[in-house]
Amino acid sequence: MARIFLVDDDAAALGMVQRGLEAEGHQIQPFGDGREALVALTADPAACDMLISDISMPDLDGVSLAEEVGKLRSQLAVLLMSGLAGELSRAEALKSDRLRIISKPASLDTIRAQVKALLG
Repeated sequence: MARIFLVDDDAAALGMVQRGLEAEGHQIQPFGDGREALVALTADPAACDMLISDISMPDLDGVSLAEEVGKLRSQLAVLLMSGLAGELSRAEALKSDRLRIISKPASLDTIRAQVKALLG
């Protein structure tokens, strides 16, 4: 299964998605903010197969994180999530066939389906 960096400043959402994806056999590395995830990816760009991130976070938001990650690994699968319409439209401006965007709240089944689609 995949090695996934999971980024969300909401601990409850982070834990729920982490448990759900681990139940599918994925190895999850959780991060409470985008800056921590970017530092880890910069140190080892091959450390994960996929990035899942909330969009709306303090310091380094999910869209900015996805842009920075794209500079390190342009073909990394990225799933961005947000409950804010304005944030979703910002994410839609990112152009990549390895990117999916979903609205929150999203069911675990929806997240799993998007992960499966992105990873092939």
